[in-house]
Amino acid sequence: MQATVRDFARVILIATITAGCGVAQDGASEKHVAEIIAESKAKHPEGESESVLCREARAERPPYSHYHFRELNQGTLEKDLPSLFQKSDEVVLVGVILREVAALSPSDQDAVMYQDARVLRSWKGSHQLGDVLTFAVPNASIRCGMEKNEISGTVTAPGPPTQWSLSWNYGLQGPYLLFLRRDNTGLADGLLPAGGEGMQGVFIVDPTRDLMDIHSELFDCFRASLDRAMCTENNYAKRYPGFPGCTDAHIDAADISSCNALLSKSQKPIAIGLIRDPLREKYDGMPVSRFLRDVQSAADSASNAGQTESSR
Repeated sequence: MQATVRDFARVILIATITAGCGVAQDGASEKHVAEIIAESKAKHPEGESESVLCREARAERPPYSHYHFRELNQGTLEKDLPSLFQKSDEVVLVGVILREVAALSPSDQDAVMYQDARVLRSWKGSHQLGDVLTFAVPNASIRCGMEKNEISGTVTAPGPPTQWSLSWNYGLQGPYLLFLRRDNTGLADGLLPAGGEGMQGVFIVDPTRDLMDIHSELFDCFRASLDRAMCTENNYAKRYPGFPGCTDAHIDAADISSCNALLSKSQKPIAIGLIRDPLREKYDGMPVSRFLRDVQSAADSASNAGQTESSR
């Protein structure tokens, strides 16, 4: 990925395992970053310069300094955790971001950031522990040409462009607790955060940036997050001798279990990146262990409501 794209994204953004994950999702129905890159290259073999987004940028404000601003409708933000849970198709804990790519939306009118992450716990949805899940956020930029300033993209934020509020910072390492829904608007191919037009539903479990430190109390969460490709690409086998996952492709269930056990008693703060999120006052800064109990409570309430409905 071009450095300009990644830098923009970073600025604009940011031992009981729950059973009942459901049936594993059909791999053919979910695209991961590698497939999205391949499809993008096949659709735009000469680059994205002739996409709708780039053509509009070129026509409106040469040289390509235009971004499509999607003003977030405050009315689409959920006011409580049970409502956000009900609106979601997937509620999962994932580890660090494995891979990411900025790509055009199916409509060619927006740019979105797709990210791969490994599922470490699931409260709702079809993904099982160890699955790689891919989700998108509607904040990204793409190259429309070879020059430094020939870029365009999409920004989704509250308020007019002069009052942009930052969303979560991608420089933070995670893990992340995600509330996601399947998009049917043409904005993304797959899953988006469930509330706020694709912006509400990302909770950062460890915003302290020390997850990759071998002495971190959550280092097991980092080990559980990775797949073999990530280990190889970053040479973790050399940096961390005997590092699980670097020599074979298996998912280390012990690390996943240990990670969940650590988080269940962790006093690290949860972070919400969306400045005007109605959930921010209650949850931003709450200890992880307490937040996880609230998520489980929302899951139990949804389950009880479903059982009551089915018994009628």
